[in-house]
Amino acid sequence: MKKDPIIYIEHIDSCISRIKEYTDGIDEDGFLKNNLIQDAVIRNFEIIGEAAKKYDAFFSGQVTHQRREELVDAMSKLDNVLLNPTAGFTQGYDQKQYLQHFVESKLAPAPAGTATIDSFRFYEALEMLCLPIGDTKSSKGEQYDFWDFAMSKEVPVPKTSNWNELGIIMEEALLNYPANMHKAVSWWIRYKRDFAYKIMEEING
Repeated sequence: MKKDPIIYIEHIDSCISRIKEYTDGIDEDGFLKNNLIQDAVIRNFEIIGEAAKKYDAFFSGQVTHQRREELVDAMSKLDNVLLNPTAGFTQGYDQKQYLQHFVESKLAPAPAGTATIDSFRFYEALEMLCLPIGDTKSSKGEQYDFWDFAMSKEVPVPKTSNWNELGIIMEEALLNYPANMHKAVSWWIRYKRDFAYKIMEEING
């Protein structure tokens, strides 16, 4: 039995009120130095994201190489997904719709970009409280784990070298959802914060 949509709206409204309460009178620097407030705010943003979900997975993007062809073929066979393959860059949804669909989805397959394994989609998903599924093969089918190498530590998201196994990957990810999404988003927020600190140290050093 599905919940009344009003209940989800009430959850979202309650979380917004808590975020306002937690951050009242605190500037950006104070927020970044207070891990307790950060964790409380992050958790409420995560709850907002959960309340807005209606798709198990979302992909919209240009299909111009084998990794994306493989993904589209596998994803087209699954239920409760939003799939919008296009012939070229920026030919899909407008930016607002595109980001909204991440908000509405639990998972976001992120097949390799044309030049590198990463793509905007991987980071856009995290920003919209959506768990990305990373690729470990390039557009030419070359295998290597770009994510752990680039981030210098283990990246807590599902990854695959075979998009034909998407159904199995999604099933496992959904069993652990939303805890796995919470872990990935929290990691991403801290990664950005630490990266900003490193830049400032270099500038001030």
